[in-house]
Amino acid sequence: LNSTVIELGYQNHLLNESNIRYEQLNGQLNSSIVDLGQQNEMLEEQNKNYAESNAALNATKNDLSFQVGNLKDEVDRLETENEDLMEAVTLLFSEVGSLTNTTIDLNATVLELESQVGDLSTENNRLETLVNNLETVVSFLNETSASLQETYEDITEFLATQITYYRTLVVQTVQNTYIRQLSNWDCAFRDIFAFEDFIEPENGDMPIGEAAYDDVMEYVDSRVLSKLCLSMSDFELYLENQYVKQGSDRPTEVTRDQLFSAVEFYSLEVFDHYFPDEDDVGGLTEADWAEASYNCENLPESQKFFHYTLVRNIFS
Repeated sequence: LNSTVIELGYQNHLLNESNIRYEQLNGQLNSSIVDLGQQNEMLEEQNKNYAESNAALNATKNDLSFQVGNLKDEVDRLETENEDLMEAVTLLFSEVGSLTNTTIDLNATVLELESQVGDLSTENNRLETLVNNLETVVSFLNETSASLQETYEDITEFLATQITYYRTLVVQTVQNTYIRQLSNWDCAFRDIFAFEDFIEPENGDMPIGEAAYDDVMEYVDSRVLSKLCLSMSDFELYLENQYVKQGSDRPTEVTRDQLFSAVEFYSLEVFDHYFPDEDDVGGLTEADWAEASYNCENLPESQKFFHYTLVRNIFS
């Protein structure tokens, strides 16, 4: 029994040591659980931060995608503008070349007109000399006897023929001068209004419009009408009645092609009036031009060209 008691005491001692060991291990386990709980909280906080960072990164990604799209659109727009600018530069070089050619043509025309003016002055001086000589001849014939009557008639007939010839020559020179003044007016028109939409080749039926109408008509007046002493009001009425028919004294809806056609056919009527053929009825005579010193500005209003009598009456 004593041996058993001793054995039980020994076993109880071992059990107490085991309990103490278990308590130590349990304390360590509890401490580990607390540490794990703290680490779990830290991980949850980090996960939360990571989620917020991820959301911010997604928002940044979407914003960058939107900005990239905008930048691509801007690049496309700038490329288009660059192409337009290149076309404009090409057009400007073309216009510069055209204007240079026009300037050369105009200079040549000026030189030719100066030459014509010199020829007219020389011709006028020659005619004045002939008239003076005729007066001398007439004075001489008046002083001679009646036996010279036949010679006088021959000389008079010869001089009349010469005067008629020179009148014809001067009138033809005036006509050629007017033709040269009107030549290529439409080419210069295309150069001056090169940046207007209606000047494009495919826009011949586009109305000139209110905005450009005054400038266009001012050009037509300075380049065509005033050269031949014509009325702007008469030409506008011709445009309205023959082409536009919009019921206005300002036919702003006239197209480029209509304007070109109107100037052409209106000018033909003008030349038929100023320089009629022999078989034409009406129009000016060589004597009318001589009376006006071969300058349309010196013609009376009744002899200037008007398509419409009403407009002529207003100016008269």
